[in-house]
Amino acid sequence: MNRIPIRSSSIISAGYDPETREMDIEFSSLAVYRYSDVTLGLWRAFMDSKSKGVFFATYIRVRDKYTCIRPRPTKEQSHGDSDKAKERKISETKQAVAKRAAKNRIS
Repeated sequence: MNRIPIRSSSIISAGYDPETREMDIEFSSLAVYRYSDVTLGLWRAFMDSKSKGVFFATYIRVRDKYTCIRPRPTKEQSHGDSDKAKERKISETKQAVAKRAAKNRIS
């Protein structure tokens, strides 16, 4: 599922598939979760919200149908990355997502 960059301190990117009604959220921790049975209306409300983090916490996180797609890296997996290294990874991920979004943008 393609995700688009999100301006949020807690969420890096989000994506939605209307056919499967699934929503992916990539968090600043680099973990990715997939939420099921998400209506198009809920997706649009999320995208239109001023605070994606607050909207997520209020309306999406409470859902019981979700799957961890990519767990948050542990120090062992990331070899003890420093905060600067984590910030660099987040920035690189955001740039990659932005490039994919620009490439797939419909004019």
